[in-house]
Amino acid sequence: MKSVRNFLKESWNQKSSAIGPVLLRITLGILWLEMGIQKLHPNFMKGLESKLKFWAEENPYPWYKYFLEDFAIPHWQIFGYQVMIGEILVGLSLIFGILTVLSSFFGFLMIMNFYFASSYAESQWYWTFWIIAVSQLVVMLTRAGRAFGIDYFLAKRFPKFILW
Repeated sequence: MKSVRNFLKESWNQKSSAIGPVLLRITLGILWLEMGIQKLHPNFMKGLESKLKFWAEENPYPWYKYFLEDFAIPHWQIFGYQVMIGEILVGLSLIFGILTVLSSFFGFLMIMNFYFASSYAESQWYWTFWIIAVSQLVVMLTRAGRAFGIDYFLAKRFPKFILW
């Protein structure tokens, strides 16, 4: 019970600026978890190959077009499951504040992947990708899992480890 009291006291006593990154961390976690859970629906896998081909067709980034055509499309099922599992794991990690630096980094990579895949399309508001990407960096750089997260306990036990 004492460790729970210390956790709440020390988390609350962090600079008041810690509350913003914590709220951002949890919000991003819910976003990633919800996006991953949506992909559990069978229709996600049904339309994934055609969506990847559509994104590759007129993609303005030659290196990304190469990635889509030579990696993602030939292995679209593995790629789809990887994205779905990655989104769910990043979401849970951010919600509970465990391995926050690592999960924020992977969240940043995933959102930039979505940016390069689809930001050029007419129906996309590309600033959405940048807002989420910068938010992921804020969570990572502020180590937002150390306040009101499991990273608090990990940082106490292993203070020099960089993943929390």
